[in-house]
Amino acid sequence: MLSNSAMASVLVWLAAAACSALLSGCGSNAGLDTTTTTPPPGHCTVAAAYPPDPFHVGEQRCRDAGKEDTLPYRQGLRLADGLRYLPYFSSHSLTSEQPEVTEAMLWIHGAFGDANRIFCEASAAATKSGAGSSTMIVAPWFGNFQMQASVWAPNASLDDSLSTCWHKDGWLDGDDASDDGDSSYALLDKMVEELKNNEKLPNLKRITVAGFSAGCQMASRWAVFSNIAQDTRVIVGDCGSYLYLDHERPAEHCRKEEDTGVDHKCDSFLKPDSTQCAKYNHYKEGLDLKHVKSNSYLSAFANDASKVAKVVDDFAKKDFRLLLGAEAVCNCNAPNMVNSPSCFVSNSQCGPSLFAGCCDTWPDSSWNELDFNCQAMLQGSNRLQRGLNYADHLERFFSRRGVPYKSQVALFHGMHDTRAWVERVFSAWSDDASEVALV
Repeated sequence: MLSNSAMASVLVWLAAAACSALLSGCGSNAGLDTTTTTPPPGHCTVAAAYPPDPFHVGEQRCRDAGKEDTLPYRQGLRLADGLRYLPYFSSHSLTSEQPEVTEAMLWIHGAFGDANRIFCEASAAATKSGAGSSTMIVAPWFGNFQMQASVWAPNASLDDSLSTCWHKDGWLDGDDASDDGDSSYALLDKMVEELKNNEKLPNLKRITVAGFSAGCQMASRWAVFSNIAQDTRVIVGDCGSYLYLDHERPAEHCRKEEDTGVDHKCDSFLKPDSTQCAKYNHYKEGLDLKHVKSNSYLSAFANDASKVAKVVDDFAKKDFRLLLGAEAVCNCNAPNMVNSPSCFVSNSQCGPSLFAGCCDTWPDSSWNELDFNCQAMLQGSNRLQRGLNYADHLERFFSRRGVPYKSQVALFHGMHDTRAWVERVFSAWSDDASEVALV
């Protein structure tokens, strides 16, 4: 008889295998477009036409937001070798001066690679908030497909270059592109620098990097290691896991396998038993970087403890904010989880799941994406609890170093809902408040 945890692994493996076989409805490569070319080993599929597969759902959201055609917003950041570019969407062109722009917001998409969706969601939310004309919305695409520049943005002066791409979801860890290219963290640095130093934005006062879900994982870890993040506001929401700055993790009573509510606090952090979870402090959940591969950005840190110490010290000075879903309390693949009734969505077909009808990534997806490995479970049982535990971890960590630090936390109504989170980004913080209750 299989144990509950073993059965969970089997069910998840079977679901993933079915997804791979059917190529329909699962993950960032779901429902592959037939108009693609087969990549050589180690490279990405080249999509022969726009939109590439991950963008199909997002295109409908763009139409809902009044953007019938995204071509005018598609641009590219040419990379140093001149042969590749990083694709991105932008609400404003930098071929002419944009004196009305006072803030640039860089939005990082989720695991499904749908940069067009978050671009259109953010553009609509900016307009709704009254910040549409003064806010430049930018959404880079860290894809596992490639596109010729002539297909992506024929008028963007990118010549015959090919977009850079990543194997699976390596981009969210900062990995190097699959074509021996740059780290995704280095490219995010480059995008922020391009905005910061652009003469076409003479009145730019603030740059924000915002990421939700997988985008949260990328942005929150980039914020630790990047010097460029020093004077950049970073807003993240609903990470599957976080980068802890020491060996301690929330005590068992801080990670009960149930909904512990929006007022959850963790007052105790302990070093886990590594015999029960040997990789608990490996990157991307911890600062053990010895096992990092294919990541030129982090390799310098892996070989120099003083550099790690410096970025950890510097993090206390950065503008880092957590915006969490008040109902993101579900975990459908942890065997001992007591899921709230709200986790069971009527008429949904979420999977894989140990609990029939359970959805932990709804309404963004019917594919249950929440990490449930031991490294993640040591941080908490669900996204809300993990986020609140991380906020307490940062306060405790810096307090023990004698450094004043107050975590900036706000909430939004909803489960794992990109649209609700994006809209709340524009209203969560006022100039004189750092911690905001759910409204």
